[in-house]
Amino acid sequence: MMPESLRKIILNGLTINMSYLQPPQRPVHLNPAHKGEFTAWAKAHGFSSVQAAASHVMANKDKYPKHVVQMAVFAHNFGK
Repeated sequence: MMPESLRKIILNGLTINMSYLQPPQRPVHLNPAHKGEFTAWAKAHGFSSVQAAASHVMANKDKYPKHVVQMAVFAHNFGK
């Protein structure tokens, strides 16, 4: 929780309530059975890196199955 003094910010006479900015309630969970699945897919399809594969898939969503797009979005959001 944020201290009460940080919950509201006054900017040009407007009070902005910051209490809605909360940290995530729980960490992101990846099923251990699916770990490395997109990496294997990217290597099998000749990409130089997982991030390159994710960027390519996201730019061409209509050319890939839904589950590959979902893996690419996850890799893009949580990749290193």
